[in-house]
Amino acid sequence: MLINDFYNFEHSYNRAFDVLCFHNAVRQVLEYYGVDKAIFFINSALNIVINDADSDFPDFKLGLSDNATVLPSHCHKVNCYNINDFKDFESLYEDNKRRVHSGTPIITAVDTFYLNYSINYQKSHNLHANIFCGYDENSDRIDIVDWFSPWFFKGQITYDEFTLARKSNNPSGEGLFAGYPTNCKFIEIQSGDWNADIDSLLYETIELTLQKNNAPKRGVSGLKHVLNIIKENSGLDNNKKNAFLKGLFNKFYIIKNGLDFSQLYFQLSYDELKLPVLKDTINCLENIKNHLLVLSPLILKTSYTNSAQMYEKTINRVSQLIQEFENFIESIVSLKEAL
Repeated sequence: MLINDFYNFEHSYNRAFDVLCFHNAVRQVLEYYGVDKAIFFINSALNIVINDADSDFPDFKLGLSDNATVLPSHCHKVNCYNINDFKDFESLYEDNKRRVHSGTPIITAVDTFYLNYSINYQKSHNLHANIFCGYDENSDRIDIVDWFSPWFFKGQITYDEFTLARKSNNPSGEGLFAGYPTNCKFIEIQSGDWNADIDSLLYETIELTLQKNNAPKRGVSGLKHVLNIIKENSGLDNNKKNAFLKGLFNKFYIIKNGLDFSQLYFQLSYDELKLPVLKDTINCLENIKNHLLVLSPLILKTSYTNSAQMYEKTINRVSQLIQEFENFIESIVSLKEAL
């Protein structure tokens, strides 16, 4: 059983999705369904969430809402499930096969450590998303589309490989997205009724961005909290400080790539609506990205040199980054007024 139309569909890719595998998978399913300008339905609201349960190693990320969600006004068309919704994995898998048999491609959460087409195979754990679109009962093979950089895979994997990848605890480690259990999560997307004006979707994105930014330990206030932790950690011993800085590097790397997607969203909005104020927002995001291009190697160099002077430069650069984020929020407020 293979959903031939989906498997043979001419899937596209944009580098703005380089760390956003779930969002990329959602877009590909929507485009397969024939949704016009599918990207505008995906939730691109900037949402930096700070979680510092261990104050020495704050866990912060650019969370574009829950992975694989669309804008709230269309969330009822996206159904997410995990192992807790089923008796066991076998019953979950039988459910997935029934959905695929009915012609519905299923987005599945996997750990790339177990996928032999991945560059991380047997090297590092990472939460990822691929699309289950076929199976062969006789050969016990699974048909997968994983149109994501750098592997751009369409083909078959074994049932055992698929099962290991889906049931993985995805332990913490060197991977950017290690430490997030897959929980056998899968996502089904409704095929019809994806209709909305682009200006209304953009307005919803703006509202959501401002809402997220105003929450405690989120957005600008969250970055200020991280800055305070960076200052406090200047006195850590070298080993702890190095581990902290390397974690910091990974988080800011993810933020930079997440901003690529937001910038693409606003650029496409400008192409459609031609609102001059959108250019200000796009330029603000470009300024943030330019700061991050300097900040990331600076953090890495600081971790290698253990230089107090370099550490102080890192603090100053994060302070400048926060100012650029404040400028971005101001531009979003102006954009909301223009709409």
